[in-house]
Amino acid sequence: MQTAAAQGEPAVRVSTAAPPVAWDGGPDGLVRGPWNRLALEAARRFVETRGAWARVLLVTGGEGTGKTSLLGAIENGLRDSGARRPATMRIGSEDFLRQFTYAVTHNRMGAFRQKFRSAEILLFDDVDRLAHRPATQAEFLHMFDHLDAAGRGIVLTCRIRPREIQGLTRTLQSRLASAMQVRLEPPDEPGRRSLVQAAALRERRTLPPEV
Repeated sequence: MQTAAAQGEPAVRVSTAAPPVAWDGGPDGLVRGPWNRLALEAARRFVETRGAWARVLLVTGGEGTGKTSLLGAIENGLRDSGARRPATMRIGSEDFLRQFTYAVTHNRMGAFRQKFRSAEILLFDDVDRLAHRPATQAEFLHMFDHLDAAGRGIVLTCRIRPREIQGLTRTLQSRLASAMQVRLEPPDEPGRRSLVQAAALRERRTLPPEV
């Protein structure tokens, strides 16, 4: 019997493009600064309580502010948080859309829904990119409501605040707006320098002294 992968079905567990980032410092750790202090504290509390502190956490911030890296740190933190790692699903909006489209096309919606609804923790990147896709939004909303009603933890990232997103249904905007919200601000000049230096350390590159 062929596996799902052999048949061309998207993989069961999909991570966003960036690799997980170490939670606690070091060359692979997150750079901390005034621009992300509140978001990091919220993420740490989410990890320590496995979502009990804020069952739905929404992290907003523009491009390059570290939203995807923060999701990676949360994923790492959950992995290392105790004897039993919660079943964690980490995925971006484009991958979710791709898998949803595949499930609809190949009559596999039951398996698609079971895969996501079995997650104990959902980490979802770029929820605003579901805008202007009503069918995908409806499916996401059903998944969101199912996980929320079951007491599962959810962390979402978004470039702008929910009420500012054009092309989302009012119901989905309302669900997102009800989450605990923290914002990642753009880093200041010293922060940008620290980010560049941290990236160079991870990639084992030497920077000129003026950087």
